[in-house]
Amino acid sequence: MRNFIGEIQEYENNNFGEVNTDLAQAEKVVNMYVYILGEEILN
Repeated sequence: MRNFIGEIQEYENNNFGEVNTDLAQAEKVVNMYVYILGEEILN
């Protein structure tokens, strides 16, 4: 099983220097994860 929250935290820390996504809201977690996947597909 993937660690979605950990991947989001790592991505945001690497790209923004801090975690901005509200990890308590499932919809925001899913939206950010799909954003990250989309970026990986396009690169």
